[in-house]
This record gives sequence, structure tokens and C-alpha cells, in this order.
Amino acid sequence: MRYAAKPDGNQRDFIGLVEGVGLSVANTSRLGDGFTDIVVGGVRRTDNELAALLVEIKACGKENAMTDKEIVFEREWSGPYMRTSEPRDVLIYFGLLDDEYSAKCVVHE
Repeated sequence: MRYAAKPDGNQRDFIGLVEGVGLSVANTSRLGDGFTDIVVGGVRRTDNELAALLVEIKACGKENAMTDKEIVFEREWSGPYMRTSEPRDVLIYFGLLDDEYSAKCVVHE
């Protein structure tokens, strides 16, 4: 199996910000085969439910740049999923910010 390509430059800061508010983060970027860069776990304040959100981190301005395997994974995954360049979108999902998702954020549950 071929390892995933080099992570986007914003990945380390993205993870640090998400962990900094108390959410759990598993870095899965080395799994490859279209799997997301991270899995974020925590309690959603909007419904008090435990959630695991799969997040594909993209560089700002390249939110729609995806490999064929990433496209297939996004289309076939039936659980909580997000593709974004903004950590704030993750915070919004977990109810830690009362705001709208960024314009280029793709979310499905």
C-alpha cells in the first residue's frame, strides 16, 4: 500500500486549535486510500451526543482539490464527514461556536 501524500501545511495548526478546545483528535493522514486526515471526537453541545467526525483538511483556497480516492471515500462514507480548511467549522459542528459554516465547507451526517 502506498502511503498518503505530504499533509497540507495547515494540518499541524488545525489539529492544535481543535485539541486546544478539548476535543480529541486522531491523526489518520498516513492511512491513505482516501481516508480523511483526522478523526475528531467529542460531545456535541447542540444535542449532548458523543460524535466522531471524519475531517479532510484542505489548504485554504484548495478545498475542492481532491484525489480520486478522496472523492470515492466522501461519496461512499455514510457517517459524519467534513471537508474544510477552517478549524472553526469543526468547532461549529461540535456546538463550540455559534456561527455559520465557512462558504467552502462540505458537511454531511
